[in-house]
Amino acid sequence: MYYEPIRDVTQTPRFAYFENIYAPLHFHQAIELVYCLEGSFRVQSGSNHYLLHQNEIAFFPSYFPHALTPIGSTKSITFMLPFKYFEIFSQNNVDLLFQKLDKPDINLKIRSLIEECRPLIGKKPKNDMPDLLFQGYAQTILALIIEHYDSPINDNYDHIQRYNKLIIGIIQYIENHSKEKINLDVLATEFGYSKWYFSRFFNKTFNCSLPAYINSIRLSKIDQKKNKETNKTHTILDEGFSSLSAYYKTKSAQKTTPPPQK
Repeated sequence: MYYEPIRDVTQTPRFAYFENIYAPLHFHQAIELVYCLEGSFRVQSGSNHYLLHQNEIAFFPSYFPHALTPIGSTKSITFMLPFKYFEIFSQNNVDLLFQKLDKPDINLKIRSLIEECRPLIGKKPKNDMPDLLFQGYAQTILALIIEHYDSPINDNYDHIQRYNKLIIGIIQYIENHSKEKINLDVLATEFGYSKWYFSRFFNKTFNCSLPAYINSIRLSKIDQKKNKETNKTHTILDEGFSSLSAYYKTKSAQKTTPPPQK
C-alpha cells in the first residue's frame, strides 16, 4: 500500500476517462469517485470488498486504503475532490464514509454534474469564479450522495477510524515540520511506538522510506512556490534541504522512479 502525497499537497481536482484502469492498494486525503461506464471491477475500500458494475460508483473516503482491478474490458471515469472542496462537511461533523453507490438513476445525475464541472478543472481563474463554480459543483455532488445514500457503519468502523487517525497524524506532523530535521527516532517518540515498529509500519503503509516521503513533501512545496519566490536557492534551503546538490539529487531520483499505474 502506498500514499499519494503530491495530489494532497497541490489540492488539485482531477477528472479522467480510463479504459481497463488498474490501481494497487493506496490512499490519499482526497475523496475519489470511480464511475463504471462499461464492464465490472473488483474493489477494495478499507476492509470491504465488492464488485462494481455498469452505472455504479465506487466512493473512496478520505484516507481510506483502496484498490481497483478490472474484470475484462472496462471503461470508467475517475473524479477526485481534494480536501478544500469538502472541508465544510468535516467542519460540520458530516461523515463522508460511503462505499458502493448502486442507484443508477441517482448516479446518472451525479455523472452529469461531474461532466459539467470538468471544463472548470485547471482553468485559469478570473476573479476566482471558476474555483467558486467548481466548489459549488463539488458540494452539490456530495450533498446529492448524502441525501440518497446511507453512510455504512460496520464492525470495523472504529478500527478503520483509529488506523486512519494514526496515518493522518503522521502526515500532518510531517507536513507541519518538513523544514526541520525529522527522523525515525523523532516520529516514533512523537507517536509512542518503538523505532523498529514505526519504521515497519511507515514503510508498509507509505510504500517508501521516511526520508523519501519527507523529500517528496519538500519538493511539492518548492514547486508551489516556484512562481512566487524570486530566490530559488533561498526557497530550497528554507524548505529543509541541506544544500542545492541535495535538492537536485532528490529531484533527479524522483524523476527516474516510475509512478504506480493509475
